[in-house]
Amino acid sequence: MEPHAAINYLIPPPRYLWRWAEDGSAVEWEDGTTLCLWMELHALLHYLAPQGLPPLGSILLVLMACRKSAAAALESAQEFAAAATGGDKTPASALSLLRRLKAVLKVVENLPEDLRGGLPARAHLLTNLFEGISNRLSPADSAEVLAQTDTWGIPQLRARQPKPNGLALLRDLKAITAVHERYDLRNLETRLRTGLEFVEIRPAQLPEPPRVPGDSPLPLLRQLEEHSDRELAAIASVARRMVAMFSLPRPAGFPQELPVGGISDITNRGALDRLLPSELAADDLILMARLANNEALYFRRDSPPDEPSTERVILMDSGIHLWGLPRLYVLAAALGLQEGAEGRKGKSSGFGAQAGGGGGVSEDATVLRREGRLFNPLKLSTIAEVQACLQTLAPDPHAAPALSAFQPEPAAGRTMDVFFLTAPGWREPVRRALHDLACRVSAAGGRFHVITLSRTGALELSIHSPAGSRTVATGRIDPDIILNAPKSGHPAARKAKDLLSDLPALIRDLEFYKQYPLPFRFPATPVRMHQLLDFAHWRVGVDMHRRLMMWNPDLKNGAGEIAVNLPPARASHWQVGVSGEEWIVLCPANGPGFQARAVAIGMKNPTRREVTLDSSHPFPVWMKCQHSAAILGYSDKAEACSLEDGRRLDSFELPKSTPAASVIFDGRKLSLATSSPADRRQEPGHPGREPFHSAEEISRSMSFGPPETHGRDARASAFQQPPTLGTPVSVGFVASGTLIIRAQGGRWELAMPEFAFKTTVKTQLTAVRPFRRVSQDAEETADSVPAFYTAEWHPDCRMIFDTRGLLHLIFSDSQGHLEISLLCLLGQPVAAWTAHWPQPLTGNAEWFLKPPAGTSAPAAISALVPLMQRFAALARAAPAVQDWREPPEDAPA
Repeated sequence: MEPHAAINYLIPPPRYLWRWAEDGSAVEWEDGTTLCLWMELHALLHYLAPQGLPPLGSILLVLMACRKSAAAALESAQEFAAAATGGDKTPASALSLLRRLKAVLKVVENLPEDLRGGLPARAHLLTNLFEGISNRLSPADSAEVLAQTDTWGIPQLRARQPKPNGLALLRDLKAITAVHERYDLRNLETRLRTGLEFVEIRPAQLPEPPRVPGDSPLPLLRQLEEHSDRELAAIASVARRMVAMFSLPRPAGFPQELPVGGISDITNRGALDRLLPSELAADDLILMARLANNEALYFRRDSPPDEPSTERVILMDSGIHLWGLPRLYVLAAALGLQEGAEGRKGKSSGFGAQAGGGGGVSEDATVLRREGRLFNPLKLSTIAEVQACLQTLAPDPHAAPALSAFQPEPAAGRTMDVFFLTAPGWREPVRRALHDLACRVSAAGGRFHVITLSRTGALELSIHSPAGSRTVATGRIDPDIILNAPKSGHPAARKAKDLLSDLPALIRDLEFYKQYPLPFRFPATPVRMHQLLDFAHWRVGVDMHRRLMMWNPDLKNGAGEIAVNLPPARASHWQVGVSGEEWIVLCPANGPGFQARAVAIGMKNPTRREVTLDSSHPFPVWMKCQHSAAILGYSDKAEACSLEDGRRLDSFELPKSTPAASVIFDGRKLSLATSSPADRRQEPGHPGREPFHSAEEISRSMSFGPPETHGRDARASAFQQPPTLGTPVSVGFVASGTLIIRAQGGRWELAMPEFAFKTTVKTQLTAVRPFRRVSQDAEETADSVPAFYTAEWHPDCRMIFDTRGLLHLIFSDSQGHLEISLLCLLGQPVAAWTAHWPQPLTGNAEWFLKPPAGTSAPAAISALVPLMQRFAALARAAPAVQDWREPPEDAPA
């Protein structure tokens, strides 16, 4: 019987990637190098036979990678694929298979030596790679192949040479492709060492017993933290921060030191006022000797058996002045005070650090909420009661009648601590009512505390008595704790964001967006002349799309981009300044309920941070930066807020019609300048003065240079800003391979070799793909700038459009991976940036932020023509899309 199964499996076609040695003792690669001995291959095949043998060529390709010869194996496969089709180039149908072959061989080649060297390691590697793929013989057929091989031997099988088979390479590549698609090759080493694809140990999810609503053994703050409502979880987080932030002061003395009770003992230690009267009868020398030798006797007073229990009364203010964030802060403070009182029954904690301070002090908490002219009891023991408290909104802002009507009545044998939670900015009736209430609480033997909580998170704890009031503690809670609270009760790491803008992962990974600043100037950028900062060789300001841009001094050429998506400001009144090595953008509030903010953007590195300013009013008349502070001016005063944490540093009353240039800040205090405006511009911190080094050094440190004029006068270089492509709809190619883009406003072709977008008529297109908007975060709005649209032929060939007028071509072929970024100017040569290319900046040099040395405008970009041809060929070879047709010309975009 002829051994057809063994011949088809073991004997390669003529002039294939590998061959047998003359005596059949080894396998050789096409260049004559020995790949492996037959004894080694025989052992591997017998090891793999029980699970089914993969194609022998795929096994030998993996063994080439184990010998650190992956590049030679890939090159041989490409040459054979090209020769099989009768041409010099690899066919497009094999490119995808070859790319996957390259990925698998590279991973195998990079494995440690102990996982790819030696017969046991290679057997283990081949078993894991080809386990579960469909391109294998059955175990029965595998056993038959090995039986025929052992019977006939390699020399006898070679004598019966099979017919030429052009599908041998395709069979081997499909087996490697199945490996690539089935496994995550990044975890191959972990799989080989542990047998697991992902090593991630998680605790078993045990079912929780059903709970009766409102009946939970956990403390209330713990229940709120575990609740699915993110605002309830944030309130619990704020309450815990307040408990840890404030500690109530102790009164002077301790109970055991007070003159109460009788005398329990006589000791030789104590204070001088407790000496026995008989000691004072001795003369001075004898008394001093007895004191020095610890022979004098003292009384020891008897301590009270128990410390007096206390009662904590929490008065929650309400009204329209607390709507919004202050309402949540007041509720959080009440929960924290209540939690502190319950915690003091076993130990002292935070707000519970009362007089005596020892453990075992019994303290009860009563919560009352103002409703009109009275304080009514409020229960806050369950989540349902907390939610009911949040659902109730009282509009009455006048707290004086309720404070006057409240009468402190401590229980017998108890002392009272009264807390009033409200917002700052009291009027005179409230001040008088607070003083009267402090007198009544003091007469009842208690203490009266006031906690004010502002909208910006500033907290203040003060003690009120008949003698007046004094502040004992201040702090600040970040409003982001509530506004950006995690959706679950457990604290979670916030999503990683791009440094200067929230870009989707597909866009963020492009090499073009990893540069800072971006190399292109952007045309048609609106300019507001009255809000530009003259700095070094540039004029810096914010455009109408909330982007921080930099123009030439003549404002004629396009603008370079520094940052996008700045916070909205009322009437678009942003103010740009400089502090150290950061741009500072001051943003007044966008509407009621918001606060003024400052955005600090790095000059040298793409860093960005936002600071909420603790200003008394969200809409300043003017703003400026001085000495690392934001100066906010109003009609009657000016305030200085830190650019580090936003806290208010100083406040200063201004005469009417005081100009902004007359207000100066020396780092600690605000004052009015007495020097002339010319002298003030030279003062440290003045916005017109450069904060460090020279303009040339600043330009070099920021990786862009002064405006280029190419040897001409600056006015002569001015030109009419051309339009750019609008929102894209679809993209395709004509028969010659020219790129055609249909966008809002018409159809445009990329004419080569001059690389200019020109209008074109409707023609028959091939490889047409639609543009689809790339989804970003849920917070993204329809007018977000920038927005991105993508058209994809396959994962290794796609086009991305940036609404700022940028077109990115990303593709991978047998010659490598490329990214081409084009500034889509209509009617004139475009500017191009290419990643991993000897000349990354080519094209119209006037549109580069820093043109390359020795270029002219426009520069020839004929070198990009072969790259565009490779992109067009790759896209046109992609499979057709059957479920989409190009929309008609009059269809809405």
